[in-house]
Amino acid sequence: MAASHQFAGNCFFVRGPIDGSLDGKRWPNHRHHPFTWGAVGSWQPWVGMGSAKAAMESLVRYFAVALARRGITVNSLSPGVIFGAANLVDGGVLVGLPPEVQQAIKSWHEIGWCPSRRTGTPQDVANATMLICMEESSWMTGQIFYVDGGASIMDTVFPLEIQGAA
Repeated sequence: MAASHQFAGNCFFVRGPIDGSLDGKRWPNHRHHPFTWGAVGSWQPWVGMGSAKAAMESLVRYFAVALARRGITVNSLSPGVIFGAANLVDGGVLVGLPPEVQQAIKSWHEIGWCPSRRTGTPQDVANATMLICMEESSWMTGQIFYVDGGASIMDTVFPLEIQGAA
């Protein structure tokens, strides 16, 4: 049996022999968070979420160090804008926004503010989850994996033309 813990939209992926009960497999309990930059952003309505994401990122690092001697790895996914099914359970908080806001978010990604020029899907997050749950990832620990099509590397201060994304 394996352990995983989810907090504030990011999730821990813990792998290793906790009290001898783990057999080396990971069973992630994953939920997505719609913005990777929540820990460093300043969008006022999400101050609590941003604080929780920053805490999560810190906890991943602390737990990775504290548990490494026991053969336990600790990592986290921080998904970007993910549009799932058109309901609040599967689609996340974004599907609850007015349609014009949803379209503005999608357009922002499509014009180049996300290098992949699209929003993510639940399958994109599932694929990343599979990657860090593989045995071959056992050397990765203490990492935050941004699953956002590259949106987190874009600099909103500089025009897209300067960044080569236009």
